[in-house]
Order: sequence, then structure tokens, then C-alpha cells
Amino acid sequence: MNAFNPIETIGHQMVETFQQHLGLRGKEREAHAMAGLTRVHLKNPYDLMKKNIRMNYLEECFSV
Repeated sequence: MNAFNPIETIGHQMVETFQQHLGLRGKEREAHAMAGLTRVHLKNPYDLMKKNIRMNYLEECFSV
């Protein structure tokens, strides 16, 4: 993966990559993705897993 697709959720793209390249399945893929998001100190990693990038960007741009 070179970049995230703004249409798909971040979580879907991460777990798909872990399945293809690391052979991880099911909850193991999700745990690996959560660990990665937590490791880089992103706020609310669980929420990020469920959002698509475009929505996340728009929320950041228009938040007051």
C-alpha cells in the first residue's frame, strides 16, 4: 500500500494489508492495526479505524 484510499475506512485498508502481507486473520488483524495506530500516538485509534480519511479530514478542517 502506498497511500490510503479516501473512500475506504482506514481500518479496512490496514487489516486488508495485514492479511495479504502478513497472513493475519480475523481479530488478529484488527489488534495489529489498533497497535499500530496506538504506537504513533493518534487520538482515538478505535474511532479512526471506523472512519474514512475524507470524513476525518473534513472534521479537522471545519471543527471549531
